Amino acid sequence: MKIFTQKYPRMIADEHEAQACIADFKSLCNGRNVYLWGANTIGKHFLELFDDFGVSVSALIDRNAVKIGDVDGIPVREASLLKELTADDILIASANPGNFKSMQTELANINPGLHLEDGDGLYSTLKSAYCTLRSKSVILPVGFCCIYCFNNKRFIDCETKIDNIKKNKEHTETSGGVDIGFIDVSIGNVCNFNCKYCLEALPYIPKNERKFYDAKTVISEIKQIASVAKFVTHLGLSGMETFLHPNLAEIISEVKKIRNIGVIEVVSNGTVIPSPKLIEQLRDDWVYVSFSNYSQCLSEKQSTKIENTYQLFIDEDIPFAKTENATWLDMNSFEFCDDREETLVHRYKNCPRAKIVRVNNGIFYVCSHERAGVVRGFFKPEQVGVDIRGLSADELKEKLREYMSRPFLYACNYCEMPFRNAIVPAGEQLE
Repeated sequence: MKIFTQKYPRMIADEHEAQACIADFKSLCNGRNVYLWGANTIGKHFLELFDDFGVSVSALIDRNAVKIGDVDGIPVREASLLKELTADDILIASANPGNFKSMQTELANINPGLHLEDGDGLYSTLKSAYCTLRSKSVILPVGFCCIYCFNNKRFIDCETKIDNIKKNKEHTETSGGVDIGFIDVSIGNVCNFNCKYCLEALPYIPKNERKFYDAKTVISEIKQIASVAKFVTHLGLSGMETFLHPNLAEIISEVKKIRNIGVIEVVSNGTVIPSPKLIEQLRDDWVYVSFSNYSQCLSEKQSTKIENTYQLFIDEDIPFAKTENATWLDMNSFEFCDDREETLVHRYKNCPRAKIVRVNNGIFYVCSHERAGVVRGFFKPEQVGVDIRGLSADELKEKLREYMSRPFLYACNYCEMPFRNAIVPAGEQLE
């Protein structure tokens, strides 16, 4: 299993590599007992994926085995079963990634020498391979299927979204365009939360500098990027609490008219009720809303607001997704890593945040860590990103291709992704 996980990256977008990955995994499991340690949400996701692969699971292992009983007919056993496993058995951690180290320690005391596979990286690899093959002609960028498949509560149809993207791409893909699959566009830096580990570093922006970006400027920047892109599979509107923006409906309305964009995602914390005008723009097959779940860090009043928003979306039949029991990776560390160049290249290649490009107030970033580093004062603006303002189409293509083809970013020297980040509660608030 170690050789398998070293051979394939966390995210696979190439169809041939995806076929090889799944074939190798099935061959690896053939004739061996496969066990999943963890029988809750992540364990269920593994079962669904393995069922599609035709890979059988002998049992799940969980401390609440007696209470759970079985999952889809697969027995759930107590941790004492770990003593009976042999080196030929495959044991996968199917629990919160933050528990992996403690599980390794527990296993070392129960059955020394038995290998425990990190399920977080394995699932990312296998799921991205599966989605790449399922989508066929559409290369789904990092995060696209995950926003659907990592949810207990799903009110969106993944297959419908993929079909829509295929239809759109067949008619609008531009030959000679830049390969940009996933774009997040910041529409401002105003938020009603104060998240300690905010990906946008919003709490560290002085309050007198927080603002809604001009709608016409945001639309113009999106059109500028789309005009040089081959096809934008996924465009996200984020960077703040989006439902606070007074002109969000106008932005969505105009972005819908750009035909080489697949789907539009609007990111929200769910505490703001959208206006009737905005609701009309959200009720569309090309748009969905992604609600972040910070329930473990919120007050009862805030949680009630979010539940009211969910119910409104259900009543209005608006597509949305919400994450359950969410955790974040701490992306707020900017200590110098002092890694060798080959290590930086390897980390960048396997980073799930890499190539989720971000456009923020006229600057194109390949990674959100670049933008956060500028906000926090760790990077100078000229060290990261591409200023797209005033560039001709040819100039923009040239600059974007050069920047996106780099083996790693300057910001990688000051980042722990994807292997060393601490797991932190989603939405933990600063005092």
